[in-house]
Amino acid sequence: QLTNHADAIIVCGTTGESSTMSEEEKILTIKCAIEVTNKNIDKVCEKSKSKVICMDYLKSLQYFSKLGIKYDIIFIDPPYGKIKIKDVIDNILKYDILNDNGVLVCEYEDEDLSDDYMGLSLIKDRRYGRVFIKIYKK
Repeated sequence: QLTNHADAIIVCGTTGESSTMSEEEKILTIKCAIEVTNKNIDKVCEKSKSKVICMDYLKSLQYFSKLGIKYDIIFIDPPYGKIKIKDVIDNILKYDILNDNGVLVCEYEDEDLSDDYMGLSLIKDRRYGRVFIKIYKK
């Protein structure tokens, strides 16, 4: 039960199910999640301060930047092999949506990430089997 608020609701990927779903199933799941979220948003947060958006990551970064929205924590966990973490980091920095002292958590498989990015410092670096986690602080 959420007692305060929710910053995000994420479907298709949080428990590994997306690897077994067809594109049609993913689309239907996302449409259903948007419908249910819109219907129940007042149960998890203040409706007047909430907005449900559905767009790809780059458009969302541009959208947040245009509105001056910044975050304290950003999790990056794109579909392995489809989107490069380095590109996502570069765009987060370009659109300046991470607050000062904000944390960027990156999960990835086969990618060589730097320990330093302009304005970010590596604070944790772990490997869990085939998966790597790097955590940066601005």
